[in-house]
Amino acid sequence: MTELMPCPFCGGESFMEEVKSRVLNEAVVWSVGCNTEHCYGNMSFAVFNTQREAAQGWNTRVFLGAKIMSSDKSE
Repeated sequence: MTELMPCPFCGGESFMEEVKSRVLNEAVVWSVGCNTEHCYGNMSFAVFNTQREAAQGWNTRVFLGAKIMSSDKSE
């Protein structure tokens, strides 16, 4: 398995897991996310066909298309 970079949101430890997708007729896919509770990276919605693709996607942040809400009121 390719090494995962820390979470881009909190710097926490990342994880990768094998998941059976109900949407894809029980096909095995790979999901990545953050182990830190209440972190935006903990809510991983991206799935990939292989471990390699999942690691590359997480490490390059290719699936982070959602706008991130900042708690900084100066923006």
